[in-house]
Amino acid sequence: LASMGHALPAEYVSALSVFQDHAPTNASGARELIAQELRENAHIILDRMGDAPIASASLAQVFESYLPSGEKVAIKVQHSRIRRDFEVDVRSVGLIMRLYEAFDPTFQFGWLLPELKSCFEMELDFVREAKNCEMMAELLHGRPQFSTPKIFWPFTTSRVLTMEFIEGAKITDVASIRNLGLDTNDVAKELVELFSEQIFVTGMMHSDPHPGNMIVRPYKGTHKPEIVLLDHGLYRNIDNTIRENFCHLWLALVEGNPAEVETYPSPA
Repeated sequence: LASMGHALPAEYVSALSVFQDHAPTNASGARELIAQELRENAHIILDRMGDAPIASASLAQVFESYLPSGEKVAIKVQHSRIRRDFEVDVRSVGLIMRLYEAFDPTFQFGWLLPELKSCFEMELDFVREAKNCEMMAELLHGRPQFSTPKIFWPFTTSRVLTMEFIEGAKITDVASIRNLGLDTNDVAKELVELFSEQIFVTGMMHSDPHPGNMIVRPYKGTHKPEIVLLDHGLYRNIDNTIRENFCHLWLALVEGNPAEVETYPSPA
């Protein structure tokens, strides 16, 4: 919702955007969860972990720490009550939908609840997220302007995710991007290419591309931008038929062919 500026009033978007990276925090709860999840490896992370999170979203908070090698890492830790809160939220949304349907039989959004449950279950599994991250790195291999963080598996579980710490600018922070010596037009071009690659070529698409999940940095000391894609919990597989039809649709739009435009929105 915080990314739907085209559909929601600016006040709603502004209020909800806090949950992208500035949600309420709970550092003590995070330390307890890390100790519980990582067991004998926990002290390696906790001994050099910052006291306060550097970011906190709706499902998890992120801390910085260092490995014995000196490598800086980001520790993504689920909020300790998130599963219980999730179950309550799902029941509440289900009740609201049933009440709305009782008053308005034309309400056609009952499909949202199972979709919501499915998305949350995927996002709450950090092992799935880590595997998705490595999958996307493999799919984007050979495209150096795009990357994903390295995963550290000895310090990763379904509720704690340890990855390479990424320095850079949030993709909507124009001033910071320019301070890095990068051209925002180049960044925009790379962003379009990043998601075009997923939609039209690989068929595996990152489905939570809000600004907090995209970091821009110079590519290996040059003035060319590199986009680092974060938060790989939610993906969608676009099947070949849809991708091919979408390719034909865009080609028809570019060529100004109305007959083809009418043909290719169909899944058949």
